[in-house]
Amino acid sequence: MTLPIQDEQGRPTGRTMRIGDPRQQSLAAIRAKAVQMLAACKAGNDPRIDASPAGLRLQNAFDRHLESMIRRGRSKETIEDYRYKLDRYLSEWKNALLSKITQPKDGTKRAFTMPLSDDLIGLLSARKVDNAKRFPDSPYVLLAESKSGHIEEPRPTRFVVVGGKRWKARDAALPLPHALRHTFAAV
Repeated sequence: MTLPIQDEQGRPTGRTMRIGDPRQQSLAAIRAKAVQMLAACKAGNDPRIDASPAGLRLQNAFDRHLESMIRRGRSKETIEDYRYKLDRYLSEWKNALLSKITQPKDGTKRAFTMPLSDDLIGLLSARKVDNAKRFPDSPYVLLAESKSGHIEEPRPTRFVVVGGKRWKARDAALPLPHALRHTFAAV
C-alpha cells in the first residue's frame, strides 16, 4: 500500500511512499500506520525519519538546521556555505547517527581524536616547546599575557596624539582579527 507525497503547499508531487505490504500486515495495521504518517507530515516532520535523538542522522539534522536558517532569513550565501562545508568536509558522516558522533564539552570529557598533518604536528610541537619556556604552568596552546593566560578577544588599536599626549584608541576602521579568518579562507 502506498501514500501519495505532497509538497509544502499540499500539492501532489506524483511520488508515493510505500507504507506496508498487505501480504505481511493487516489492512487495518497499514491504515493505522498511514494515519500516523499523515499526522507526522502535518506536524512538519518527515515520517520516514526516526526523529528521536537515537535515530537522527547528521544529514537529517543538517536539513532541519537549514530549514530553520531559511525561516529566520539567513542569506543565500551563508546557506550555500553551510551546504558546501557539509559536502566538502563531512560527506562521509552524512548518514552517521548523531548518537554515534561525539564532541563532548567539559574538561577531559571534551577530548576527541582528530587527524592532523605532519606539518601541523610539527607546528604544535614547536609551540609546546616555546610555551614551556615562556609560560611553564599554562595548559593553553595559544598563550597571551592576559588575566586568563590565553588569547582573549583582541581589538585592533591605533595611537592618536591629543593635546601633545599619545593615546591608545580603538580603531573602528580596522577589522577585528576574528574577521580576518574570512580573508584567510578566501585565499
